[in-house]
Amino acid sequence: MSASAIEQPPQVEAVEGMVLVDSRDGIAFTMTGEAAVELSERLSEIGLRAIGQRKQIEWKLDSHRI
Repeated sequence: MSASAIEQPPQVEAVEGMVLVDSRDGIAFTMTGEAAVELSERLSEIGLRAIGQRKQIEWKLDSHRI
């Protein structure tokens, strides 16, 4: 896991048939539209999984406080 988490999604735009991704913390990259669509699907799936994991941790912490 990285030292810091990205809190805000990066800027994304289509330019000359490519997808440009540029974040505030200096990460920038270009990909094809096909790669962007596949990455979007993967990020959606994994993002929902991560939210579920975080909720489980929160519930466990809350149940120990009772």
